[in-house]
Amino acid sequence: MIVTHDRTERRRADRFRIVGCVLLLIALGLWARVAWLLFVPFEVHSGRYTLECDSPALFDGSTAAYAYDNGKSCSEARSLPGLLATTLIGMPLATLGSLLFAMGSARFRAVTHAAQRDELMFARERQMAKNRAAR
Repeated sequence: MIVTHDRTERRRADRFRIVGCVLLLIALGLWARVAWLLFVPFEVHSGRYTLECDSPALFDGSTAAYAYDNGKSCSEARSLPGLLATTLIGMPLATLGSLLFAMGSARFRAVTHAAQRDELMFARERQMAKNRAAR
């Protein structure tokens, strides 16, 4: 009975940890994409020309690439509000993932501790029964 309960609780704790890890990986993927879009130079393709753009985070203002040019511009290709929205979407995912992982880890340790405590209690009771029988 105790072993079955112990296995059930361990599986539940493992599920919490796995879901937490998945949510953290999703948030990490979103943030890695935002970092890529912010720090890597890129090109904007139009019908007749290709405009090379600096990365939005490292733009120093000396090039005319971010100026409005024939209806296409570098600032339109990578809008900062979109990048900010993606970053903000990752925040609750990371928070929830961290909480679930921590809850699963704490539950797993508590179940392991309870199982060890029960094992020690049963061993103690067996030893006491042996001592009583030997008298």
